[in-house]
Amino acid sequence: MDTRALRCFLAVAEELHFGRAAVRLNMSQPPVTQQIKKLEEQLQTRLFDRNKRFVRLTLAGVALVEEATRLLAQMDELAIVVKRAERGEGGRLRIGFATTALLAGAGELYQSIRKTLPCINETWVELYSAEQVDALERDQIDIGFARTPLEHHGLSSHVIATHSLLLALPASHEAAECETVALSSMSAETFVLSSRGPGFHDSVISICQSAGFNPKINFRAQHLFAILNLVSVGVGIALVPEYMAKLNIPGIRLKRMSDVSAVTHLSVMWNPANRSPIVAQVVRQMQEVAPSRPEA
Repeated sequence: MDTRALRCFLAVAEELHFGRAAVRLNMSQPPVTQQIKKLEEQLQTRLFDRNKRFVRLTLAGVALVEEATRLLAQMDELAIVVKRAERGEGGRLRIGFATTALLAGAGELYQSIRKTLPCINETWVELYSAEQVDALERDQIDIGFARTPLEHHGLSSHVIATHSLLLALPASHEAAECETVALSSMSAETFVLSSRGPGFHDSVISICQSAGFNPKINFRAQHLFAILNLVSVGVGIALVPEYMAKLNIPGIRLKRMSDVSAVTHLSVMWNPANRSPIVAQVVRQMQEVAPSRPEA
């Protein structure tokens, strides 16, 4: 249905005069009359009773006023939404996040940006960091918050936060009350580590090797939460990002290491093949709010 015809109809319905409606629409009267005739033909009903002395709405015309008003308002809103999306100010944004990304500061950073983009409709999907790479390549998410370094060939990333790695010890460990602990002194200990794969797992192995040993790994867990819980019951020790201290898990002591300096990064990742203006706008703002730091 032609929105121009509906606008002509509403103008005549409000003025109850074709001439005044034409002036209001900045049109001559014949095109207005033609639009009304066209609309009546489409709907197969009369919308106005009219003669030389008066114009009045029929029952069908009265019913159409409300629906036409609603439809035109929706069309106007649709145009606004489309323009916002074109400018990257609104629309859908699919966000992947690692379990601990919110602890690491992704939530606070996104909320600060969200205030400037109130028309974005976002959905959050919990995914392991490696799973986010696959989801970005398959166009299942638009951006991801993941721990890096991480292999992500063909994708782009921007470091938004850097955190030190701490040594997690059971409270009963003989070094639990030391201010700092040498990682090299832990060579005989059993480690709790995440599942095998590129990313955090390989980083921990590399850090231990830089301290002069290969870690003995008898226990594995998917989440950092589970790793710390295993440490708390005394089955081993672990390396975890410093933000995990926010959980205040009982039975654990988190210690800085005196002989190695190790960090992990929180990065936002995206697929440059995704041409969404919303993605470009969000990434641009994150780059401004959190200037990039090189990955160690």
